[in-house]
Amino acid sequence: MNGLENRNPARTFRLSRGSISPKPYASSDVLRRTFSMYALSEQSSTSPYRCSMLQLLEPTLSQARMGTYMLEAGHDEARALQLYQWNAQLGEAFHIPIQAVEIALRNRINAVLVSKFGADWWSSTAFLSLADGRQIAAIDEAKARIGKRGQAVVTGQIVAGLLFGFWVSMLDARYNPSVWSHALATGFPDLPAGKSRDDLQKVSRQIAKFRNRISHHEPIFKANITAEYSKCLELIGWLCTHKLGWIKPQCKVMAVLRQKP
Repeated sequence: MNGLENRNPARTFRLSRGSISPKPYASSDVLRRTFSMYALSEQSSTSPYRCSMLQLLEPTLSQARMGTYMLEAGHDEARALQLYQWNAQLGEAFHIPIQAVEIALRNRINAVLVSKFGADWWSSTAFLSLADGRQIAAIDEAKARIGKRGQAVVTGQIVAGLLFGFWVSMLDARYNPSVWSHALATGFPDLPAGKSRDDLQKVSRQIAKFRNRISHHEPIFKANITAEYSKCLELIGWLCTHKLGWIKPQCKVMAVLRQKP
């Protein structure tokens, strides 16, 4: 392989003619050495590697998507690809706090709805008369998905099948006073004094928006990661202080943030 095998420490990447297979979570130093080898190979007219790593990956990454990373990296291809990998790791690190938020929020709201409209609140005439068209459609879609799986359409399945946005919308002003005027304090016992339903929805909506960016694999590294993480922890605390104490030690967001290439 024209000496490339000797230069490659071969701990993280396996090189073969026309392919490269990275193992997960290669260190930045190893990545940089590997990318540098590809750059060096381009200088040799006899080398079988005539394209840069970015060119090899371009059909599956696209120029438009990589443009953001190239700008951030000062058009250093190796660093752009390291940033791309690091961005994915940031998104992965947010899974634990965002999952904690989403599950806690839906369970808190479900408990209130059960107390107001009964165990099957999602089919209650009283509830459906308050809900808007989007929320009714979301419930119908959840019921259809459950039915296709051959499962019983019960409250537990409905709660699990409704998306984060549904639960955020349940904090809309349209449900005040019919739902929240007397249930906010009992439904959210750890909500700090002075915080309102509107405050709860505002932070929930911001987290839902950020969650969607992660789900669509957007470059989140340009966001204020510390602020986004702080919002998650703050909302978990509002939903359940015990859950915050349990979840926080498991979160790796700040550790991954410090690993920026």
